[in-house]
Amino acid sequence: MAPYIVCFVLTCTTTFISSYYKKHGRRVEFCFFSLISILLPCLLAALRANTVGTDMLIYGERLFNASLKTSFYDFVINRDKEWLYYFLVYISSHVFEDIRFQYFFIELLTFAPIYLTLMRDKESNRYAWLGLWVYFFWLFPYSLNLMRQSIAISIIFWAFKYVDHKCLKKYVICVLIASMFHVTALIGIIIYPLYYIVTYSKENIDNRYSLSDNKNVRFWRIAQKYGRYIPWLVAALAVVLLFQYSQLVSILNYFDSESFGTYYENMSHKTSLPIIRNYVLIALPIFALYLLNRKYYENSDKQLRACFTFSLISVILYQAAMISSQTYRISLYLHIFWPLFIAKYIAKTKSAKTRFLYICLVMILSVLFWYIFFVKSGWCEIIPYVMR
Repeated sequence: MAPYIVCFVLTCTTTFISSYYKKHGRRVEFCFFSLISILLPCLLAALRANTVGTDMLIYGERLFNASLKTSFYDFVINRDKEWLYYFLVYISSHVFEDIRFQYFFIELLTFAPIYLTLMRDKESNRYAWLGLWVYFFWLFPYSLNLMRQSIAISIIFWAFKYVDHKCLKKYVICVLIASMFHVTALIGIIIYPLYYIVTYSKENIDNRYSLSDNKNVRFWRIAQKYGRYIPWLVAALAVVLLFQYSQLVSILNYFDSESFGTYYENMSHKTSLPIIRNYVLIALPIFALYLLNRKYYENSDKQLRACFTFSLISVILYQAAMISSQTYRISLYLHIFWPLFIAKYIAKTKSAKTRFLYICLVMILSVLFWYIFFVKSGWCEIIPYVMR
């Protein structure tokens, strides 16, 4: 476990330094420390053995070896989906002939967009290091396991700027590119309308539409009126699901007794239920802090509102993994907004004392999450870290 901790701490430290230099306009130093920040987790991923990560033998070793024995047409072109991932594997194997380069480039395509997105925001980039702390302890292990989807998730996250800037065409292009690494990225399309439902205000509606445009005005006013209640409804649902899984499954069994009941029993035997409950119990204190100060934060930043709602919905979907394994994968596309939400939330906190307490809480809960999920329960099979 020590290599992970050392890498995480060093990366967060160099990120803190690079954000300092960015603030003071020292571009050379900023680029230098940013490069170090990006390279450290990439090297950690590249040097790992094939036992570190659940899917390593299938989507790592096996594909790498298969690409060496297969033509470009058969390995890449003659596929019905996810061509870019297979293209990446093929190029890595034929140009470098060393699987460590393949893992390096996969992690580079995963981590670099996340780092750049956190550093892009002028107001919150000084807390990009804390956003990365959350990413490392909550999400980084998935990049060593769900390699194809991790790249797709990072592209969707990076493309979030196009949602905020109302560039639908560019966002759709990014979603399509992400889907060429993992087809589930197409679910990222829902982020665009969801963002505006959550963040639209009366002023936005009045400025965008004339009073004569009754249909659009009526629709967006209804969305704005009820959209603000989404976080509260999702939070309530999270608490209900936290303790009422068996009752929910009983209801679903009425419609399909085979799939839901069997899946629930299988997941329960694997101790996923207590793990998911721990996940929610760790996440709820952070959400509670936001909800207690909701009026102040909502009046100041649309992105903060959206990131909070996305993160909250991801908790529900994560819990629903007890019922359908696909919701777990879908949740990761919203789960990735946790780091940005935390960075923006801390940046918006005016009191230095309160901000320090929040930072300590986030750091402690993140480490606790890491211990419960990845150390104690063995998710993603990344512990112990073994070098190749």
